[in-house]
Amino acid sequence: MLVVEDNFLIAGDICELLRQSGYEPVGPARGVAAAAKILKEQKIDAAVLDIMLGDRFCYPLCDHLERWNVPYLFVSGTPSSSIPDSYREIPLIAKPFDRALLKRALDKMIAASAAAAAA
Repeated sequence: MLVVEDNFLIAGDICELLRQSGYEPVGPARGVAAAAKILKEQKIDAAVLDIMLGDRFCYPLCDHLERWNVPYLFVSGTPSSSIPDSYREIPLIAKPFDRALLKRALDKMIAASAAAAAA
């Protein structure tokens, strides 16, 4: 699962949660360019994205993930009212995040993706 987060401590916490939950973290990528490089080099099954990466938004990555049918969710301090309409249906876990809430959202996202692939 690709982790795209520019805060080193938060990225480490997300990666640790992924490992404890049985997922294999990829990255973390600290920005759009680093994440794009990973996406070109590896097959990604899902992603956890911070919306604001330095001074750039992650939305170009979202467009690529959607084209490749890769599920993703946001872990961000960006208020939901600031998210463009085209991304408002994407699950948003607010920072500082609750680990149990993030784990449930990840499990739900992966289960829905598996069900869609089986259909």
